[in-house]
Amino acid sequence: MHFFFDEIKQLIKEQKLFLDPDFSLKDLVEKLNSTTKKISQTINYFSGSNFYTLINYYRVAHFKKLLLENKKIEMNIDELIKDCGFKSKSTFYSHFKKDEGCTLSEYMENITR
Repeated sequence: MHFFFDEIKQLIKEQKLFLDPDFSLKDLVEKLNSTTKKISQTINYFSGSNFYTLINYYRVAHFKKLLLENKKIEMNIDELIKDCGFKSKSTFYSHFKKDEGCTLSEYMENITR
């Protein structure tokens, strides 16, 4: 089962499926030719979270990567959030704070020092 979780993560990361704001568990089921139950149970068991929390984790990580790559360039944060697959700013901010333990402005202040 651990191999299957690795396969799930690899597919999501390599194909950057998390960048699609409409990407769903059903889409992952089709790509892996599996069942909703098997994928959900695997994600829950190995990550301790659900499908959407895992997807949003990858979105936040991608946002941070883009932010660090472009920290000297004037950028539109709202556009960057959408480019990372988030439909809503509030969802992004909530997952960012949960994953990083600080707000986006605190994070940005730390990386610009």
